[in-house]
Amino acid sequence: MINMNFKSRYLIIFLVLAVVAVVLADGFYIYKKQVISSYAYTLAEFVQKQQTFSPYTKYEPSFVVDKVRGKIYYVFKAMDDNDIWQIWTATTDLDGNDWQQVQQTDSPENKQRPGIVYDPQDDLLYYFYRTGSEYGAAEKIPRRLITAVKKPEEEKWHDERELIGNDGIDDTIDISLDSSRHNLILVYTKDNQITTARMDLDKGTFQETVHTQTAEMNFIPNMAYDESGDTVYIVFSRARTPGTFDNKDLWLARVNGDGSNYREMRLTKTNCDNAWPFIILDLPRHQFYVVYRLFEEGTAKAKEKIRLGRANLDGSNWESRFNAQGIQIYGIDPETGVLYGTYGENNKHYFIVYDPEKDKLQKQLIPMIVQKGSKGDEPAYGDAAYRTWDAESGRLFGAQQVCGKAGERGIECQIWTYTGRVLKGEKSTLTPQAKAEMAFPQHCQLPEFKLIKAETFSNKIKINTNRKLSTPVEMRITSGGKEIKWDPSQLNPVDQDKGFELRFSVPLASYEVYYKVCALGDPSKPRECLEDTLLYSSVGTSGVSEVPGVFEGEQFTISIPQGWVQTQMPGTLVTITNINESHPQEPNAQKINFKSYFAVSSDNTQGRSLNQIFEEVKAGILQAISSASITGVSDETIDGMPAKFIELNLTQQDINFTVMLTIVMKGDKYFVISFNTTTNKRQEYKNLFYQTAKSFKFRY
Repeated sequence: MINMNFKSRYLIIFLVLAVVAVVLADGFYIYKKQVISSYAYTLAEFVQKQQTFSPYTKYEPSFVVDKVRGKIYYVFKAMDDNDIWQIWTATTDLDGNDWQQVQQTDSPENKQRPGIVYDPQDDLLYYFYRTGSEYGAAEKIPRRLITAVKKPEEEKWHDERELIGNDGIDDTIDISLDSSRHNLILVYTKDNQITTARMDLDKGTFQETVHTQTAEMNFIPNMAYDESGDTVYIVFSRARTPGTFDNKDLWLARVNGDGSNYREMRLTKTNCDNAWPFIILDLPRHQFYVVYRLFEEGTAKAKEKIRLGRANLDGSNWESRFNAQGIQIYGIDPETGVLYGTYGENNKHYFIVYDPEKDKLQKQLIPMIVQKGSKGDEPAYGDAAYRTWDAESGRLFGAQQVCGKAGERGIECQIWTYTGRVLKGEKSTLTPQAKAEMAFPQHCQLPEFKLIKAETFSNKIKINTNRKLSTPVEMRITSGGKEIKWDPSQLNPVDQDKGFELRFSVPLASYEVYYKVCALGDPSKPRECLEDTLLYSSVGTSGVSEVPGVFEGEQFTISIPQGWVQTQMPGTLVTITNINESHPQEPNAQKINFKSYFAVSSDNTQGRSLNQIFEEVKAGILQAISSASITGVSDETIDGMPAKFIELNLTQQDINFTVMLTIVMKGDKYFVISFNTTTNKRQEYKNLFYQTAKSFKFRY
């Protein structure tokens, strides 16, 4: 037996405790690390499942739940062999098993924004979709709203019916069932105005009401319906400036189900772009929540943030409560007011339970959907999710398009579903899902690359093909022997990147364009390209520049300065513009893409003298433009006839302009030549304008 004095024993005990402490501390660290990096069902059971595997992109899934049969009914759109969006339907059980899908449409026009509603009274599924391409598409397909029905056990739908005719609906459609009155309520925009409609399921009638007449455009309304109060709550984006798409605020509108008693109020007051709202009601607490996207630079091209806003049912006390990456709300517990949802943080994906009153967030790690690749796993991209939480059963349901790289096709999107239940303190008996991997993209035979349509207009060129295009696009534009410069900001992809639209800075009277576009394809194979030369001319009897450097009209000729081209301006006989001009020192002029130009117009003298016409023109300008001031007047001779020259300075859109007018008459007609430039360029163009005016010759 070893004898130790008190001091020695104390030292040994201290050392042992120290070692235990280190072991325990290290063990706690390892345990903590394991908890953070593993998947456990502590807040909810949450299973993600890929349901589609064919090699064509699928988008915009939606669904309804039939708890009586234990079924979920889905609708989504998918590309066909000709790259046309078609509508498909599908079913699963409540756990997302036994996926069965059916193609419902096959017509040669694009279908968008599919929706579905289940009416248990008649045991009917109502399907909706909008025809037409995405906004700005190169081919013109009239926008119409179509509906069809089928019984849950039927495979194909029937009784297709047009609810809204040509170009009568803008974009998304939101639909709710009013079971007590046996109506369907729809919300959408018509000519960018907030519109609701009611479909009587007994009579089959459809009645719509346009509620707004704003100069500012309205976008993407989303609704929640309180059936007990027969009140539709609509959250939408409204631009702050007429004619613009960016810089939008969120607005709330409330209206009765029959379209009466419409009232609205503004929710956000920012310099940002607030868009894509999703509203959910919390009726027991007389409030609602909105998930929306915020772009701090005031444009949807900026990096987005996703916010969660809250307000009273009347729109008062609006506040932004929570900021997270990719937050989605499945539902609100009516007893506690707790929100259930998912969100991303630091490249991880979580199920969350959020108590807004305590501002307390609990989260449970769930697998991020990844795509297997030669260089390792890459996170997939999810968008267009539809989700719900059933308070009675505590079950979670969701569907989403999830996209990954697909080689020659660029990306491929498949439909995934989410099922599960909120645990509320219970222990799960399920083994947690350890990973969520996308299947490898399937090979498909791409169709032959074809041109659908090539169109020329005074202000743009539109090309549409049957395949997604690669960039850059090769294009050379000439007018009057002068090459027209353009930059990438003028070129916009359309029709799901299968076409492009090039807008000119000013309308051209005539031009020639050579273009070459190539389809996305396998880099190891030869590129598939289309090329052609197109001509455009709007010049009729007014004249054309047949002699280089000279415009020849029916009644006059005038010189065209080198580098300037004939363009179109309504109300003029001819407009000549310095098409490639830039204003690096004047950002406001650069912003509106201003180009210096001169225009010729004419009218009958009606017995008036040159001096009388001059005084009337001068008075009209000073009265119409408050900022205009005359800086010079002179008498000249043009082609042997007396003429008046007048120079003015004026300010518009925070830009200082100088305008030189020349008025000359012969017989019973007089002509006005208007030269327009920025004041900064006055000296540069002064002699050019004078010489051009003096080159004017009568042809009668």
